[in-house]
Amino acid sequence: MSRKIQLKASLADTLSGWIGIVGRVRCSCMTNVPTELLRTFVAVVDLRGFTKAAQLLGCTQPAVSAQIRRLQSLLGSELLDKSAPGVVPTERGRAVADCARRLLAMNDHIVELAAVRTTTTPLRLGIPIALGSALLPAALAEFHRRAPNRAFHVRCEVSARLLRELQQGDLDIAMTFAQDPLVEPYDHWVERLVWVRGDGTVYDSTGPVPLVGMEEECVLTKLSIEALDRAGRDWEMVFTGPSRASLVGAVSAGLGVSAMFERLVPAELIAWRDPPLPPLPETVCTIYLREGDNRELLENLAEALARAMRPRQGRTAPREAVADRQISQVG
Repeated sequence: MSRKIQLKASLADTLSGWIGIVGRVRCSCMTNVPTELLRTFVAVVDLRGFTKAAQLLGCTQPAVSAQIRRLQSLLGSELLDKSAPGVVPTERGRAVADCARRLLAMNDHIVELAAVRTTTTPLRLGIPIALGSALLPAALAEFHRRAPNRAFHVRCEVSARLLRELQQGDLDIAMTFAQDPLVEPYDHWVERLVWVRGDGTVYDSTGPVPLVGMEEECVLTKLSIEALDRAGRDWEMVFTGPSRASLVGAVSAGLGVSAMFERLVPAELIAWRDPPLPPLPETVCTIYLREGDNRELLENLAEALARAMRPRQGRTAPREAVADRQISQVG
């Protein structure tokens, strides 16, 4: 037989084999190859062994063998040379491995793009100004522990505005204060309020009470004004600040008195336990969630927020002062 005839015969055999493979693939109606099978095959080829591949993939050696058999069955051809010592891919196996590496790289890139999109879609959290600077770090730490791949956008505002933004769909979670919540919250607890003053505060019992607060929509400022009005006490707003830190600074400087949460009185201020002022009411701290999708995630984060914000046993007590002993009085 001439060399030309031999080449034609070899080519015919090759084409016949390919036609048979294509026919088997078509019969199986296969339109794609599972990436987990390709990943296993590439690991076996690159590491030259089933045991090492199993260790890399975190599965058993029989599982790796089963996946290789399934891949070969899907493709209709042997991918590993059984006659060669060790793990050696056939010519078809080398071609499949090369294509699989490129396909897996694209697959992993798509997964990374999806992950980036997740992290760039922040969860929107609203925290009252009166609590933000004091407890926000603990809340964010708890959030990050539960959702490490999530970004967060935090707004510190007065409760009334936070509720409006939640209703408008601009917030996912809102923490607010109210005496009588109008809508059933996801979670709630009671907070006690106290009057606070600085070490050098001079109080004139015959004149108007010098108040330090925020704007009128601030619940704590509103409650302190209402308490004074009910008691028939005159008052004067001597300082209005945009943040809790500004209020602490003004009270510490002796400008006036303010209402704060009992458990969050900072070290530089004194909790006025027996003041010549009317008692302050308790307030309810509430957590509301946006209606719609991601409910399970929002509930998980709401639990984290409550865990970080709720009063706990064993907190350090604030500095206390009794009116007739530690306050300078005029008149």
